[in-house]
Amino acid sequence: MQQHITFEKFNLISDRIPRLDFDALLCRNVMIYFDNQTSEAVVNRLYQSLCSEGFFAIGNAENLMNMKHSFKSVAGTPSLYVK
Repeated sequence: MQQHITFEKFNLISDRIPRLDFDALLCRNVMIYFDNQTSEAVVNRLYQSLCSEGFFAIGNAENLMNMKHSFKSVAGTPSLYVK
């Protein structure tokens, strides 16, 4: 199973996203350090990097309210979204 997992490290604000087909992105407790405008830009860049029906997880202290984005929340699972 390990051969199917790839970890990528990059700057969420300035770097080009390395791939465009992630199945899941874990972005927990990152956006609490950004202002709302930067968070919205990062969320939308990450949305583009997910495959169809890919998952996006954020920290419990974070939310996507007051942002324009295309994610759908996963019912019954706070802080988890799907493309």
